[in-house]
Amino acid sequence: MKLLKSAACALLMPMMIAPAAADEITILAGNLPPMFLEGGDGREAEIITATLEKCGHSATFEIQPFTRHWESFKSGKGDAVSTVPVGMPVDGTASEVYIHYQNGVSFLSDSGAAYEGLEDLAGKKVIGFKGAEAIIPGLADHTGSFADYREVTDQITQSRSLFGGRVDAIIGDGMLFAEYNRQLQGQTDLRFDPNQPVTF
Repeated sequence: MKLLKSAACALLMPMMIAPAAADEITILAGNLPPMFLEGGDGREAEIITATLEKCGHSATFEIQPFTRHWESFKSGKGDAVSTVPVGMPVDGTASEVYIHYQNGVSFLSDSGAAYEGLEDLAGKKVIGFKGAEAIIPGLADHTGSFADYREVTDQITQSRSLFGGRVDAIIGDGMLFAEYNRQLQGQTDLRFDPNQPVTF
C-alpha cells in the first residue's frame, strides 16, 4: 500500500517581540495517542517540551479533541497550537516541521483486500479521522466513490468499526491506529476480536 502522503506538522505561536524571559507556554494539542496523551505526555509532547526547555521555557498542554484545538487557538485561547499541518491557515508563526504523520489505509489482513491507492476504495465503507478530507491530499476527490464515508473525532471508534465488521478500511496514521488497537486488546466486554491481524 502506498502511503497516502505524510502529514508534516508544526507548532504555531503568535509572534512575540519582548525581552527574553522564561515563560510557561500553554499549548493546545489534539488528543492523538501516543503522540499526545490526556496528561500532556506523549512522543510529540516530549519533543516540544524538550525544545522549549532548551530555550528556558516550560510547556503546559491542554489536550482537546483533534481539530477542536485549532478552533480554540483561533478563538484566542492558549499561547500555541500543535499539531498543525503545514499550510493550514492559522494565525501565528509556524515552527519548522518536526514530525511527520504517516497516513495510509488500514484494513483486516484476512479480508483479501489489496489497496494501492484511494481509487481502490471505490465501493467500500471507509472511516477517517475528523478533518481527513481537508488534510489528506486527494481524499476529497475520491470519497464520493466510496459506498460510505464518515469522519470521527474519537478515533478508537475507527478500530471498533473495523474489528466489528462495520467498515472495510480506515484512513489515518498507522501509529495512532495501532495505539487504539492496543487499548482495545485489554478489554474483555467486546463483541469482536481486537487481535485480528491488520495491514497498513
